[in-house]
Order: sequence, then structure tokens, then C-alpha cells
Amino acid sequence: MRAAAAFFLLLAFAPPAGAQEDVAPDGPVLRVEFDETEAIPGQPLSLRMTVLVPTFLPEPPVWPSLEAPNLLVRLPERSTNPTSARVGGETWAGVTRNYRISPMVPGDFTIPPQEVVVTWADPESNAPARAILRSETLAFRGVVPAGAEGLDPFIAATSLDLAQTIEGEPGAMTPGDSVTRTVVA
Repeated sequence: MRAAAAFFLLLAFAPPAGAQEDVAPDGPVLRVEFDETEAIPGQPLSLRMTVLVPTFLPEPPVWPSLEAPNLLVRLPERSTNPTSARVGGETWAGVTRNYRISPMVPGDFTIPPQEVVVTWADPESNAPARAILRSETLAFRGVVPAGAEGLDPFIAATSLDLAQTIEGEPGAMTPGDSVTRTVVA
């Protein structure tokens, strides 16, 4: 009986399992958000990379360019912003970078792991420490919408207007004369 009472007393003062938080890592953390994995050629996909540190960043991170064949990579206005987030029960400071990645042709694309160089203040001494964080491989597809599969090349547009001009009169031409045809979209 005493053993059961001691057990229930111990159980009453024990913290709930849900209140125990994960242990924070020792160094910087890289979080990558890339939710959409298909786009029409020319349509941008949103990629967000976030670097978090337990102290502060004395220098900005060195971000990857993500350039690859048949991809258009843009940084929108205000693409890099300060942020903070909970890591292991603590609030960490960081920086977020937003990319707009557009496949320019249909097909499968893979961006290999990228490096982000981070300089952060060591929590013990506040001395600058450097870390290289690596992202996972990013995979996505450029897809042609239904009904446009036979177009070669595929042009992502709601309409296309062409105008042409021809310089030179066919009726007044003699051998050796030139004709110039200009087509403008």
C-alpha cells in the first residue's frame, strides 16, 4: 500500500511528457521550406532557406546562387529578412532568404545539396565561429499543362501577338537583291 502511495505521489510531481522539450543543437541550424514540386515552365516555385543561431550573426550568411541550366532563379524584393524561431525550447535569432525558382523547359530538375556559410557568435566567448551548413537535394518538375503537350516550343502565355515586316519588293527584284523579313513578338 505504501509503495502504491509513493508511486502516485511521485507521479503527481513528475512533469508531463509533453512539457519536456527537445535539446537544442550545439551550432547553427538550416531549415529549408520547398512545398511545391511542380510548375509550368516560366512559373516560379517558392524556396525559403532559414539560418538560425543561438546567439547572433556578426556577418550575413553567404547564400548559394542555386543557378543551374534551364532554371531562372530570382530574389524577390526584400528577399532576405531577419527572423527568430524556437529551437529546443529556446528562441534563436536568424536570417531567412526567399528564392523564386522557375523551370524554363518541361522536365525533371535536381538541385544538389547547397552550402550556406554562417559566421555566428560562440555562446561561451562571443568570438566569431564559422560553420558550413548543407541543404538536402531539391527535386521538382516543369510540366506542360493539359492541351499544350504538342507545342514545340512551349510558350507560357495567355496570348501571343506576332507582327512581321518585309523589306524589299518581290516584283521589282533582280538577281542578287536581298529580302529582309522581321518578325516581332
